[in-house]
Amino acid sequence: RLGDFIDEQVLSHALLKACKQEAHLHFFPQHRVHALEETSSNILVHCGESVLEADGLIIADGAHSPCRNLLKIPQRQWSYHQQALVATVAQANHQSD
Repeated sequence: RLGDFIDEQVLSHALLKACKQEAHLHFFPQHRVHALEETSSNILVHCGESVLEADGLIIADGAHSPCRNLLKIPQRQWSYHQQALVATVAQANHQSD
């Protein structure tokens, strides 16, 4: 068995919904990060004219992550030597029983 497939939008929606229920998590989806700075007590996130201050930071900005590049975190990848065909199928006409 290769695994289970979950549509990325469904998974993202469920994770975002769960995270938004946590009062101590804050989201800034329209901010573009220009610099990240770690101090002895927190993290400073520079977004244009604004500087956000946090105890921690979750970086979830995708495969071509500007934040990962700013922090110089190397990206690793490898082949699993497997292939899969993924398709979304929809019924064109409702079939009556």
